[in-house]
Amino acid sequence: MEVPAEGSGAFGIDKQKNFPQNGKGEGGEYMLNKLQVSILQAIKERDFNYGPKITINSFEYTETEGTERKYEAAYNLSSLKNLDMVEFDGEVITPSGKRHPKFGNSVHMISWDRVHIRPNGIEYLNKYL
Repeated sequence: MEVPAEGSGAFGIDKQKNFPQNGKGEGGEYMLNKLQVSILQAIKERDFNYGPKITINSFEYTETEGTERKYEAAYNLSSLKNLDMVEFDGEVITPSGKRHPKFGNSVHMISWDRVHIRPNGIEYLNKYL
């Protein structure tokens, strides 16, 4: 499966052109990066509209290597959990091997079906999309 291209409409990517990103916004709230927004949109779509199954290839990444993507996805997913925008139903990120030098995690697989959007995540998407 190919990674959706920007503007393809996959998980609302084409709606993010003016989306505030990275760091603190004017109101002091945290601004998500493009991948985090795409993850939130995909989880919301799946949870509320029976959207498509989420896989590691459902998103665009800054890392181009296929094996690197799971580390980047897990890092951003953990960040969303720490911001109380998603919740994990059991073990979502299965660790394995040594830690990734850039993302500081060890990931064997991600169980996307165990990740659910929280009210904070919905509110964030509604405010900026």
